This record gives sequence, C-alpha cells and structure tokens, in this order.
Amino acid sequence: MNYKVVCCPSNFSNIKEKYDFYSSFKSIMTCKCILVLCLISIIIEVFCLFYKYTHHHQIKENTNDCRDIRSKNQTWKARSLPQNLRKARTCYNHLAGAVAVDIYHSLCQQKWITEDGRAITTRGLEQFKNMGIEFQAKHPRHICCPCLDWSERRFHLGGQMGAAFLDHAETQGWLTRHQGYREVTISEKGYKIFAQYFNVNR
Repeated sequence: MNYKVVCCPSNFSNIKEKYDFYSSFKSIMTCKCILVLCLISIIIEVFCLFYKYTHHHQIKENTNDCRDIRSKNQTWKARSLPQNLRKARTCYNHLAGAVAVDIYHSLCQQKWITEDGRAITTRGLEQFKNMGIEFQAKHPRHICCPCLDWSERRFHLGGQMGAAFLDHAETQGWLTRHQGYREVTISEKGYKIFAQYFNVNR
C-alpha cells in the first residue's frame, strides 16, 4: 500500500515563526544572564576591595595600638629599673646600659666601627689594641653588631667585639660582674679609662 505525505505550506510557516520566536527569546535570555553575571562579578569585586581596604586599615590601627602599648610598657619598665642596672648591666655576653650606649656612640663618632656598626675599621683595631684588646675573630659572622638597648632605646656594642671588650674590661678591673646577676659595677679605674677613650662620664 502506498501512502502520500501531504505537506501544508502554512504549517511550515507557523513552525518557522515559532522557531524564530524561541531563538530570539533564547538569545535575549542569554544576554540577560550574561549581564546579570557581569553585574554580580562587579559587585563581588567591589565588596572584596572594600573589605580588603577596611581590613588593612583595621590591622594597621591595631598594630599601631600594640606598638604604643609595647612602647609604654618598655618606658615603664625602664623607669622602674634600678638606677645601677640602668647604668650598667650585661646583655648576654656584652655590656649594656647607659654607659654601653655612650661607648657605642663614641665608637661611631671616632670611626672605630663603621656607621652601621657591623664592622671594625682599621683605626678601630689599632685603638682597641692600644687599650690592650688583641682581638681575634673566632668566626666571620657577627664580628661586631649594634644591639638595641631596651632601657635606653639606643644601640650598644654586641657581637664578638662586644664580648671581647666586656671580658677585657673585667680582666683589667674596669668593672665587676656579679655572679648570677646582670648587674655590673664600674670601678673608678674603669670610669677613668672610659672617659679617656670614649669621653664617658658618670
């Protein structure tokens, strides 16, 4: 049996119109979705930048507050420190306190050490030798270095040279360390030597 398919042109026209409508609708919705996504991404980016900016400033303010508190605590500790300890004491294996800070300042001014305090100059080696300090570095690291004095908030001499200076000063009787304590007592002889070489007074 043979069948004939009869196609109606009007039906094709309706189908085509519907297809065109759905295609247009789909394109419009796609564009809208893209626009919405772009807007969302912009909003998220703006929010992230705003949060980063405010968070950074909050951290900075908190850090400054912590620094202020730490500075006030250090000032309070320095003021509450006994005068003899503030004058002279040990810091690990070298001399600290007001006298040590004045000595370091003089070393820089007289160019016994470099401006950054991390090396001894030729003049410095000669002058230390005149004081009786035959300095021999044990290793190339930390021959001398600036060490921040917590009570004076300035530098004193650290490193191998700082340790050698303290040992020599004690051997010569310029100062006395007290066993088990950080306190250091500077003798009359010591004050005379420090005044002679570093213009350090009582």
